[in-house]
Parts: sequence; C-alpha cells; structure tokens
Amino acid sequence: MNIFVFLTSLFWPTDLALNNNLSNFIEYSVCSVLTMISLLLVSKQPKLSAAIMLPIPFLTPKLSIFLIIIFSLQLALKRKKIYFFFLILSLTIFLTKWPELKGETIFNLDYEKKQEVIRNTRLYNSIAMARLFHNKPRIVIDKFNIRFFSLIDPSNYFFQFHPREGLINNQNLQKFPSLALIPFLIALINISSKNKSALVYLFSGIIALSLLNNFDRHDFILFSPMLLLIKEGFEITFKTKYKLPYITAFLIFTVFELTRILII
Repeated sequence: MNIFVFLTSLFWPTDLALNNNLSNFIEYSVCSVLTMISLLLVSKQPKLSAAIMLPIPFLTPKLSIFLIIIFSLQLALKRKKIYFFFLILSLTIFLTKWPELKGETIFNLDYEKKQEVIRNTRLYNSIAMARLFHNKPRIVIDKFNIRFFSLIDPSNYFFQFHPREGLINNQNLQKFPSLALIPFLIALINISSKNKSALVYLFSGIIALSLLNNFDRHDFILFSPMLLLIKEGFEITFKTKYKLPYITAFLIFTVFELTRILII
C-alpha cells in the first residue's frame, strides 16, 4: 500500500515545483511539512503538535487565521487547556500580522466594489430591498462563497478544476491522481478516530483559505490532511473484493497522469 501513497504524494508537490520558483516552493512546502508533522503528533503529543504550527504565520502571514481556527476547533472538541493557551498565542500573532494581512483578505473592499454597490441599489424598487439583497456585506459573503465552494470541489484536487477552469485565479495544478478520489471519499464516509484530526485540519484550512482574496498555492496547506485521509481510504479499499481491479486501474491511470505532468 505504501507505493500507492507514495505515488499519490508525488502529484501536488511536483506540479507546484514545476510551475513556481524555488523560493515560493520552499515557503509553501515548509508550511505543509509542519502541518504534516503536527498531524502525526496530535494524538500522542498535543503540546508539541500545536507548537510546531506556530512558525507558519511568520513564513506565510496569509495563513495566520489557519491556526486560530485549528486551535478553536481542537479546544471545542477536546477541551484541553493547552489549546486555549495556543489559541490566545495564535490570536496575538494574528493581530501583529493584521496590518500586512488586511489587504489580502475578502474584507478589503476596494473603491470599485463600493461604487458597484451604490450603482446597483438603483435596480431595486425600494431602499429596504436594495439593502437586503445588495449591500457591502453581500460582497464579502459572495467572495467567501466562491472561494469556499471552489475549495470543496473535488475537481479542484483530482481533475485540475476541469471543467470550471477560469472560475477563480488558480494555477489548476494536478494535485492528486484522479482515482485517488475514491479512497478520499471512502475515508470521509468512514470517519474514525484516526482521521478526525485530519478532518479538523482540512476544514480549518478550507475556512481560512476562503477568507483570502487569492488562495492559489497557499492551498498547499491542505496537502497533508488530504493525503492522510487518502491513505486511510486506501487501507479500507484494499480490504474489499474490488482490491485487484482498483489496483490495476490506479497504477495505469496514475503513471499516465504523472508522466503527463512531467512532460507538459
């Protein structure tokens, strides 16, 4: 099974490296590696697991909110005082990073967007209707919805966003083999204690990225939790009677897709 996890793990880092410069690749990779280490330690050494995440906002300020959401969810689910400490710490880091982060979030409404709201209010019969259906908060909500539903779209991760390329500013990388979608969905359906932390990290990352104007490349932070979920899905799939046909199809399609990435 390890060979299947290894092949799956090659896609996103390889395509990211080929489409970006070295410094950017290192920045995003370090954040992803820290997330992976944190996930592997979260059940046995929660203090160390949480501490390992703290450098991420300093490497990539855009991901400051990522830590706040993770520690908030961990505190709500496990109710350990240690997560309250790290939540306060992450909030402090976030506040120090806010001046350089504010312009990168969906809460930063530019002049054109504000004028668009004023212009479109004239399309409604009354001021009350205009304020209800077309207002400044609506702009933020619409931005969040576009990013959120893009981040939960399986085609974003397994089919290079096809057929919705161009919906958002994205490199449309081949993040995972297309047939890895099956074990990923199986892992989501069969939620166990092993993948709960991965789900927390995945959900936290999706919410945090949905608050950014442009999450492209920063979404590599989702690589680690998704890979762990796919790994668990493999474990379940390989215990079924469909093991042999799935293995055959996976190897054929995965080698083809990986070769295409390297050549193109």
